[in-house]
Amino acid sequence: MSRVQRVLALTSGATFAVAVIAACSSSSGLSIKDAATMQLRQDTRNLAAAAAAHDTTGEYTALAALKADAQQASNTRAIDVATLARITASIAQVQSD
Repeated sequence: MSRVQRVLALTSGATFAVAVIAACSSSSGLSIKDAATMQLRQDTRNLAAAAAAHDTTGEYTALAALKADAQQASNTRAIDVATLARITASIAQVQSD
């Protein structure tokens, strides 16, 4: 699997995780889960854009942001430990290329 394919696979996986979070979010006001959902969606869009542009530096920047924001979402209990583990494992796999 090429690097771009791995990045896009990570993006797809993260998008799914974010969709699951969004389904559990509150419909009134901006909750912690809502804010985390919005941030992780933006991170995955940034990652996908960098991968599509073959921008390696942009990919690493987007991966670092995704990792930090996923950790923050876990710290605030906006995502569970299993979701954080899936996201960080995928990021590590992409970074090892």
